[in-house]
Amino acid sequence: MTQADIAIKHEDSKTERIQVFIDDKECYAKKGESLLSVARNNGINIPTLCDLKKLTPTGACRMCVVEEDNGNIIASCKSYVAKPIRIYTQTEKLQKYRNQIMSFLCINHPLECGVCDKSGECELQDKVLESKVAIQPFFAIQKQNDYVHFHNKVYNEALCIMCERCARTCNEYVGNSVLSVLAGGFHSKIGVDFNAYCEDCDECVSVCPTGAMFSTRFTYTSNAWELEKAKSHCIHCSLHCPLHYEVKHNIDSKKEVYRIKNEAHIMQLCHAGRHNFLRKNLQDSNTNNFSLNEALSQINALRLGTNLTNEEIYIANLLAQKANKKLYCNEALFYKEFNAICNTYTEVENLNAIKDLQHNGVVIILGSYLYDEMPVLRSDLSKLSLKKGVKNIWISPIAEERFQSDLAITYEVSSELAISTLLLSLFTKQIQATISTLESSQALNNSQTLALLQNTLTWLQAQDLAYLMAESNVSETELALLDSMCNYNKPLESHITQTSHIKFLIGQDFYLSKHYKLIAQILSAISLCNKNCSIIPLCYDNIHAIGLLCDLAYDDGSYNNVLGIRSNAEFSIAPMPFKLDSTTESKNPHKHLSIMPLQFMEGSVIDMYGNLIKLYPSFRDDNIFSSTKDCIQRDLLDISRDYLGLDCEYMIDITSEVPFLSEFLQEKNIKDFDSLESKMPLDSKNLKLTLDNIALLEYPEIVMSEGSGIFIYKAALSGNLSFYRNEYRSENLVYNGKELHGILKVSKQFCIATKLQDNEIINLQVGDVILSVRVMQTSFMKGMVAVLASDYVITSTKYFDYKRA
Repeated sequence: MTQADIAIKHEDSKTERIQVFIDDKECYAKKGESLLSVARNNGINIPTLCDLKKLTPTGACRMCVVEEDNGNIIASCKSYVAKPIRIYTQTEKLQKYRNQIMSFLCINHPLECGVCDKSGECELQDKVLESKVAIQPFFAIQKQNDYVHFHNKVYNEALCIMCERCARTCNEYVGNSVLSVLAGGFHSKIGVDFNAYCEDCDECVSVCPTGAMFSTRFTYTSNAWELEKAKSHCIHCSLHCPLHYEVKHNIDSKKEVYRIKNEAHIMQLCHAGRHNFLRKNLQDSNTNNFSLNEALSQINALRLGTNLTNEEIYIANLLAQKANKKLYCNEALFYKEFNAICNTYTEVENLNAIKDLQHNGVVIILGSYLYDEMPVLRSDLSKLSLKKGVKNIWISPIAEERFQSDLAITYEVSSELAISTLLLSLFTKQIQATISTLESSQALNNSQTLALLQNTLTWLQAQDLAYLMAESNVSETELALLDSMCNYNKPLESHITQTSHIKFLIGQDFYLSKHYKLIAQILSAISLCNKNCSIIPLCYDNIHAIGLLCDLAYDDGSYNNVLGIRSNAEFSIAPMPFKLDSTTESKNPHKHLSIMPLQFMEGSVIDMYGNLIKLYPSFRDDNIFSSTKDCIQRDLLDISRDYLGLDCEYMIDITSEVPFLSEFLQEKNIKDFDSLESKMPLDSKNLKLTLDNIALLEYPEIVMSEGSGIFIYKAALSGNLSFYRNEYRSENLVYNGKELHGILKVSKQFCIATKLQDNEIINLQVGDVILSVRVMQTSFMKGMVAVLASDYVITSTKYFDYKRA
């Protein structure tokens, strides 16, 4: 393309936009774009207090006013471009106007702030200086200091300027309804609904421009300006949201993490990302150490935890290969095989696919405890529903009132194959039409697809759908509602059935099911017959990278003759020793070798969107293992270097050796870890999970299993549930002086049926392991399925009959 062509194309792009002059600078706006957005896009500052990029504008503070060339004063956040316009942002009239507005907003605020956690990072302070408010010309009867305490937070009504940020963030962005605006003129305030579910994410605190909303976790612990910021990404689920640790030296001159924050104007952090961190680095307090050679000579396999870096996975795979041992990680194994089967027939997508959904879009969440496992993703789905009208359908064995959905279907435990079959029945017409098209085309490359669809349709037509609905506890009404959301008829063409744009988010309940291969075929058949339908298996922690790098074997969950890396086993290489009172533990004493927690490591992971994410340490500490003189190991590389004959000094020196990254780094001409951006999109070809010789499976007769009727559900340890991981010690894991192995979330009905009491400590038997857990009765759970949050249960089975030891 010549320079002239480029110039013409550039001019054409300008004519598609509307001309706007801001302070005599020529700008261009999309039709309907706000003046505030146009100014920001062109580097022009307009002061605001109530506006956040992640929220819809309200014009509550009136600080963003601008002046039109005819002298009119308008709020730029609520003024949308429809025709050419000229505005000014810094006139004398505006300066006087903003000065008066700030004076009103500061009626309840001293201009010289006293003791306040917000001091040093208070937006109100900044705006007072910017608008040149030197004295307070107004007087009002001071509000009483009305302190409202809720979920580790305090709302101070006297300091509130009613910008409404906190309430709008809670409702519009997080997707909860804890906070609301109570209008009453000068006496307006923020209301707290104590009956609503609060995730305790502190988003309301993070967006408050004053000290009106503050966290009791941080109050009076440090001045804001004393804290050093260390950027990184969250390690608690596969979304890996950006954050920064705020660190300083304590009274003993040792570094500590005081809090975690993020860019609150544009993004979100869940409870785990904001609060689940190690304040200090862990010291090695265990004397039951072992040598790597000793362990490898006694074991049959290595077991990987799900939350390892790419570099750790690569080293673990080298260890397994050199020692000729099996490598275990059932979550990654099942996820890989599920993806590979789907990829054989259709294209598995990542989470980016849901961003483009519009009002006719449908998201079906299959078998995932998403509310706690990936809270920010749950909020994203809530925003899609609120702003774009996307329909959310939750299909899960757990009855939850927190799931804000257009349809929630609770099915019987272990009925995943039956649920998949009922979903398949909704697309019978599309399957028949696709088979006819493929048969008429007679293309050789369609033979595999045609065989899948023909076998699937034949099997489906032989099923007793009424029996499946009855046994899986899905009503005919629920199935009809699901059908109407997935299929719709065009006006005047009722004989033509079309489908919505559907995204299946597949949780662990489905791809860890014993029928996961058949479920993958069924969902592939649905996707093949509907080009608007796609499959997105939910990746927990870093299991996608484990699937890419490792040749995995099935794990029966044994503790004996296994070396665990960030996982339970007879030998464990992990941040802290795992202590377990069980028959297994008494037979085989546990041996432990310490490595650093992820929070203090530098490395890389893959996120749910297919990006390469860099992890940075919250702070560096050269005296981690000061209590044990002989224990000098820092990370998995230090432990494995001699055995593997590696000559690199740091873990990040081997990033370029990781197979699926090496080609990518060469293409980008990136030579070392430091040259990587903090987040880089990977090519889908580097991430595709495949297996050789995947054959079409025959469909069996569906036999519904019977259980006790009272079940324990093993939740995936990510998101807010990572709070209970052993490597993150917390007072919540100790109750009445007794160390616990986890938390058992139950409904009121569950407590009545099992004669349990809220906060009671019980011994729960799972297989041959006995766990000491605290019962936590919740108002939002219903039914006879309890949720167990514990990392001591290492089998891939998702459900257990309730058995109290």
